[in-house]
Amino acid sequence: MKLNVNMELLDEVFFEEESGENADYILNTHFFQLTKEKRAEAKLFIEKGMEPSLSFRKAVIPLLSQEEKEAFAEVQVGYGFDEIKCLWVQDYRDDPYYKAICKETFKNKKIGDWTLEMKSYEPYELFVYDEVRPILDAAKNSYSPVGFFKEKFPFPALSKGDTVYMSLIPHEINTMAGPIEKAHGNVVTLGLGMGYFTFMAANKEEVNSVTVLERDQEVIDLFMSTFLPLFPHPEKVTIIRIDDALKHQPLNPFDYAFADLHHDAKDGLPLYISLLKKEGFAKEMDVWIEKALLAYFRRFVIALLQEECEGYEDGDYVKNGEFENDLYYALHHHLKNYVIDNEADIAKLLEDDTLRNILRDLKI
Repeated sequence: MKLNVNMELLDEVFFEEESGENADYILNTHFFQLTKEKRAEAKLFIEKGMEPSLSFRKAVIPLLSQEEKEAFAEVQVGYGFDEIKCLWVQDYRDDPYYKAICKETFKNKKIGDWTLEMKSYEPYELFVYDEVRPILDAAKNSYSPVGFFKEKFPFPALSKGDTVYMSLIPHEINTMAGPIEKAHGNVVTLGLGMGYFTFMAANKEEVNSVTVLERDQEVIDLFMSTFLPLFPHPEKVTIIRIDDALKHQPLNPFDYAFADLHHDAKDGLPLYISLLKKEGFAKEMDVWIEKALLAYFRRFVIALLQEECEGYEDGDYVKNGEFENDLYYALHHHLKNYVIDNEADIAKLLEDDTLRNILRDLKI
């Protein structure tokens, strides 16, 4: 990159990125790990009339080291800690899929390596409930909105080993609401899971068919025996077992495609890059948690900016078959002639549309 800009502006970007990483660390290490006793402490504060955000902060702060307290002081406002939200269990129990599927409790059903069981959020347990959101300036950073229930919330979960691949939690329901609303005509979805998107799309009058591309036969068997019989419109659903969904090429493009093959932003980024390059597959396509994917990729761009400031050159970037190294190599060469003259150029580079275009054109 050609950096013709005051370094103080870039230092601000690097500081915000570090703050975001500190916020994530504190959230994952402390807020999401609160003991039953600490949750009860936050509950008591709330019952006395204290705002939820302040109540949880008051419960957490004594757990922080001095260094963590100093870092937390920088991120208490604007990174989601000041807007922790009380959610209502009934809002999610009223979800059509939840009402259809959860009318009976699953009892640790297993097929091969997969386990279907009921898990739960405990009262006052904190969790991420929606897609990431921008922090003040959308081009620079983002945060995950955090909420809790005042009562226990049971939900079905599909796991392989210790990893939960699909669960009917607020985050899943909220992050799929947009794609479900957009689904129309002949729909294809990449990834089956417990069939939440498939169920909701098939229920729509505007949807003629839902084709599901799934590679794991055990997941398909579990779906066919457990979930599909509870669908109001099973006749709209077609399952295709395929080793690589990205290689499926329909005779005619689908009207709408939704990809949900990934577990989180880290494992989803390589898939997202491939999907952005795919042509002739669908007239319109969305990828689950796209904003989180772009936020994750933004961190690579900011790290590259920092390295360029430190004088990194071509020889410092080497392809070795590891995704992150190959991504930095491709990104360095793709942005080699990108000129930054002012703050607006920095903001433009880091905004979602620019990041999406970079990923689409990246040679990786």
